[in-house]
Amino acid sequence: MRRQHRLFGENPVRITAALDESVLHHHVGGPVVMSDQLRHLVTVVEQHPNTIDLRVVPFSAGCYNALDGSSFHILDFSSSILPSLVWQETISSTDLIDNAMRVRDNNLAYDQVVEFALDREGSLAAIKQIIEEFE
Repeated sequence: MRRQHRLFGENPVRITAALDESVLHHHVGGPVVMSDQLRHLVTVVEQHPNTIDLRVVPFSAGCYNALDGSSFHILDFSSSILPSLVWQETISSTDLIDNAMRVRDNNLAYDQVVEFALDREGSLAAIKQIIEEFE
């Protein structure tokens, strides 16, 4: 609930998330649970257009650098005193990266992912189509 407050409360954080289309097709919890989760995701994105941006990388995108890589999160801060950081997760470890070159590499990979991703409207349309497939 505290994380949700950071998204929806006073002074919400801004988040841009890029997801590979494959994660939207996994039947985690079964079709009813998945369609409910995807509906909730669409609702949250539509209700918070200024702070939440979701991009789906479709199967048709082909190969890109972050494909088959571990998940990572780029953390940027409003203060120019604070450097960008990367939080990276693998099967066996997590890592907070502050090395400027590694942060740069992750930023480049993220930029490429966004380039291959659908725009906001296309991403929401893709999710809505997947919801229909679960029903």
